[in-house]
Order: sequence, then C-alpha cells, then structure tokens
Amino acid sequence: MKKQLLFLFLLPLFITSCSTDNGNEENNNLDCSNFSIEVRNHTSNYNAWVEQSGGEQPITYQWSNGETSIQIGGDGDLEVGTYSVTVTDARGCMLSGSITIEHQPAVVENSVECIGSNVAEIRVDVTDSGESEITEKGVCYSTSPNPTIDNATAVFSNVYDDYIRLESLLLGTTHYARGYAINSAGVNYGEELVFTTNTTPATLTVGQFHEGGIIVELSCDGLHGYVVRENNITGTLAWESANTFCENLVHNGYSDWYMPSIHQLRAMKENLHEQGLGNFYTGDEIYDNYWSNTHIYDSSLCGDFKSFYLDFDQPDSGELSVCYQLRFAPVRDF
Repeated sequence: MKKQLLFLFLLPLFITSCSTDNGNEENNNLDCSNFSIEVRNHTSNYNAWVEQSGGEQPITYQWSNGETSIQIGGDGDLEVGTYSVTVTDARGCMLSGSITIEHQPAVVENSVECIGSNVAEIRVDVTDSGESEITEKGVCYSTSPNPTIDNATAVFSNVYDDYIRLESLLLGTTHYARGYAINSAGVNYGEELVFTTNTTPATLTVGQFHEGGIIVELSCDGLHGYVVRENNITGTLAWESANTFCENLVHNGYSDWYMPSIHQLRAMKENLHEQGLGNFYTGDEIYDNYWSNTHIYDSSLCGDFKSFYLDFDQPDSGELSVCYQLRFAPVRDF
C-alpha cells in the first residue's frame, strides 16, 4: 500500500474580544479591551500554554481536560486532539481559546558514510520522533532524483540502529538516496543524498585469504577490513595470557595481531563459521568458546575481571571470569 507524507500543523488561536461572567449591568459595562490571550504550542511538542496580555490579577485558567494551570502537557505528554481553555481575570473578563495537537512527522538526518563499487553505507538518524513511536526506518534509493519508499528500499531491522548498507548498486553510476522514518504522522524523509559508485569492481571478498589471514569483514569500499588467523590457536588460555599471546604474535609476516571484539567474533560466526569456513571449534565444553577483548571489572570474581566470550553454536554471548581458559582467534586490520 502506498504510504503518503502528511503535512500537519498546530494552529494557535488569537483572541481579541472578551465577555463577562454574568449578565448584570455593572459587569456588562466592563472594558476588557486591554485583555487578550493566544493559545500556543511550546517548542513544537505535545503541550499547550496561554500567552496573555493585560487583565487584572489574579487570573485563572480552566482547560477542557480539567487542568487549571497556564500550561498543560509540560513534558510533551498531551495526546492528539483539540484542547480549549477559558481564562478569567479578577474583574470577571473571560476569554476562550483552543489549539489542536496533531501528529508530528519525524525529523530525519542522513549522510553517505562510504561508497564502493556496488555498495554504499548510509547513516540515518531520527533527531525528533514527534513524541510518536517510529515503526519503520530505512533508506529509499534510485538512479533518478527524489526517491520515495515506492522505489527500492533498505529497511533497518532495528530502528535504533544508525548505519545501513545498500547492496547490488550499479557500477560507476550516480545514485540518489534519502533516509526515511515512519510514525503516526506518516513517512518523512531526510535531505536527498547524491553519490556515484566506483567504476572498478571490488576484488576482495569475505572468506578470501589476504594479508596474513582470512577476511572476516570488508568496508563498503571493498579495500579495508580485518582478517582472522587462518588456523585456530591449539589449546586454551586464561584471558590475560590469551590477550598477551595475540599482542605478541608474529604470523605470516605480520606482527599487529590483537584479540577480537565481541562484534568481530559474531562476524566470524556469521560470515565464516556458518558458511563452513574458518575451522572454528564448537562443542558442549566451556573451553570451546572464544574470548573477546572486552573485559569488565568485577572484584567478586577470580582475577577481578570478567570478559565476554562467544559460543559459535549459540546465538548469544556470555561472560566469564578471566581466570577461565578458553580458545581465542587473533585478528588484524588491513
């Protein structure tokens, strides 16, 4: 179903006349001309307040939702709808006004972070959701200007993520892209991005042997990434000894190896192990898991630290005292 952008506005009401609170002759002769109000929305959020001029104190406020202060929804928690208010000064002059709170479209910022031969990486950030839940976030793209969600799209699996990669782009071609976000107001877009893919095809691929190890991940330009040592270290070590081993490792002519992060371990599992590459150890024993370089202070544990590890047979990572002996897989950047 085609989704459309809704342009909605908050409409303040200006008041220039007033009435009195009863029908007696004295009040009917009151001069309320110096008393006026404007019902406004504060900082474009879900709230409302009264801006007044003139009138005699004390002045009271009665909103249609039962509140009696000069402002309602101070934290931006008003629901969509119309709110009216009656303002009365000490003389009995009464003014009424209202404001309609509409759904507000999300504010989207986007940028091109990396360009390759047939891929590009786009950052999409929702800076204001209009106090409404973001139900979808992504990038729409085309070889023609002003793409919409009716064109090709790449959708974030998690709306809180910031980066997404456009795949299978045309080689050496100018592309147009816009980040978008959908909330209760509909779909709204970021500024149009224009970029041209590289004319030369990428030659490196994940799983290929390159500069001392097996490529685990590549940047979208296809020129940079990191590799894992092509054969696993035999045996197990406690975290500190494993970390030192990686830092001191000289292998295939390279000496800048290090212990991988938990993200890098997950990439090894997805990009290599699950594709039948890398010869990673698996099994039911704890020592078949792999250390990451992330460790956290915990004085209640042996060694005063714990580190994240990954079981290549399980979807989630775990944490263990650094005194445990696990496997490890050195990596290096190129």
